[in-house]
Amino acid sequence: MKMMFAMRICALTFLFVAGAVRAGPEFGYTEVYNDDGVTHFRDGMVPLSVKDYAPPAPALAVSARYPARDVAFGKVDAEWIGDWHPAPRRQFIIVLSGTFEIEVGAGEKRTFPAGSSILLSDTEGKGHYSRVVSEEPARFLAIPLTEPIKP
Repeated sequence: MKMMFAMRICALTFLFVAGAVRAGPEFGYTEVYNDDGVTHFRDGMVPLSVKDYAPPAPALAVSARYPARDVAFGKVDAEWIGDWHPAPRRQFIIVLSGTFEIEVGAGEKRTFPAGSSILLSDTEGKGHYSRVVSEEPARFLAIPLTEPIKP
């Protein structure tokens, strides 16, 4: 029962954020990945198609379903710093409030405000450096994946 509830929350959150982040035929996210021990950023897209997802509500753009293991809600203070670390598991991080900054081993930094979706795939090596750059705490949703995203 708990697993079914977590899976439904994952799917609903993914769909909600997909619609909020980008209108159109695709849902965008940023991936942090490891290549020969050095982390990098790359942008990914998941195709969306218009479906009657929850009749009688109007049709909406939604992706294929992706299996997820569970869901965790998190909050970190404005001063939080995550020194260099690999991701504990392959997971989506959906930023709900506040703003994160992530630096990868290749030296690039990106900021992720509320509404951002980040796929952390750097589960080995040095990993990434992350911190909260907003004045308010950052809240997020972590959704570990059980299978790769296939655009």
